[in-house]
Amino acid sequence: MPTSQLTDPITSLLPPELITEIFQLCIPVLTQNHVYNGSNPHTTMEGPVLLCRVSRSWKDFVYSCPILWTNICVHRSSSLENVNELSAWLARSVNLPLAVCISLNLLDHIDAFTMLFNHPARIRSLKFLNPAGKDVTWDFTSSPFTRLDTFAIESLSTLVPLPNLSAMVSAIILTAPHLYSIKWDFDDDSDPLITIGSQLKELDFATFVADDRTYNVLRACPKLVKLSVRYRSHSDPTGSGDVLLADLQILHSSNFAMRGVVAPKLRRFAFKGYSDWIPDDLQSFIGHSPQLDDLDLDLILYLADDLIYMMPHLTTISQLKIAVRTPDPILLANEMFKTLTCHRDGETGSCPLPNLRHLDLHIDFLNTTPFMIGSDLSMSMLESRCRPHTLANLDGVIMSPLESFRFLGAGIITHEAKQRLQSLQAWGLSVLITTPLRST
Repeated sequence: MPTSQLTDPITSLLPPELITEIFQLCIPVLTQNHVYNGSNPHTTMEGPVLLCRVSRSWKDFVYSCPILWTNICVHRSSSLENVNELSAWLARSVNLPLAVCISLNLLDHIDAFTMLFNHPARIRSLKFLNPAGKDVTWDFTSSPFTRLDTFAIESLSTLVPLPNLSAMVSAIILTAPHLYSIKWDFDDDSDPLITIGSQLKELDFATFVADDRTYNVLRACPKLVKLSVRYRSHSDPTGSGDVLLADLQILHSSNFAMRGVVAPKLRRFAFKGYSDWIPDDLQSFIGHSPQLDDLDLDLILYLADDLIYMMPHLTTISQLKIAVRTPDPILLANEMFKTLTCHRDGETGSCPLPNLRHLDLHIDFLNTTPFMIGSDLSMSMLESRCRPHTLANLDGVIMSPLESFRFLGAGIITHEAKQRLQSLQAWGLSVLITTPLRST
């Protein structure tokens, strides 16, 4: 068939709305979680240009679809650092809200910055990556960021930041009445967060310094629903105090054990850190979170008791994921399986973590002897939580059956243990052991 008679199977057969959705999937939306990878010559924000190169019909469609031009990433290898290209890109997006990521030196690209900041009311999402350059000031009071709802700033300590960067950030976010989400990876003055904290629903806060500043920020953000706090140091935070986060539902914390923080509506909690100073703080925090359902712990333990001590208090947990590095992993694994085993004596018994449905264990054995994953302790624990006749009332507590078990770590399994695992799977348990096992 002659080339002139060929039809494009996408643009000629599919409705425009569906084509737009497909093309949008090819151009990742610029969010706080996307970080430009300088080793990739085709940044995600060049997506519309790449689509235009497929065929004439694709090019015509992309140029006629403004929403495909609303994600703007200006960095050192992007064509958008050229003001003419940037102006054309802005024109193609018409007046739709923009998602903007900036990773440039202001000293060398002041014209590009000025062009973007001449349209503050169009910017819906704004992200700064390692902003640096000369001392430049913008006045946004007369043209505020009225559509801005998410803001992120990530600054590497090895770079020399803008002299007035904190003032510029303040000028931006203080003119954004609809701002609800901030990522603050910027070890500088946090006063802007405190000033607008009452309107935030989501906050990702990272700092090199473990002091009262974190608590001051949290007190200023009482309406948070989602929170991430990351300390880059492994020292015990020196700050403390009573903080009520009444609406918080999702929390990710690194080296911050939430001492003195209360979150009564918390549903998911992910924690990563050392255990030499966290057990009491974590237990207290979890104890004040009666709706906690999903717990993810990534710990470096010096004593197995640090974790075992917490287990009986996790009564509301239905999903438990634990990754552990410890000097004595076999002792920890054995103690954990003992603690999680349900005991039945006639019509009575005991059931730790009665709501547990999903258990995920990653125990780093390093150079120690492989753990006997098929040991009687582990099999007895699984059987006690899965057998039909055990899913009854134990001391007034209705036990939920264990639905899935995942184990990551060196292990040895016997033929008998394989047969017991098959029985457990027949009872409905999903088993996933993701490391090579040596059979005996």
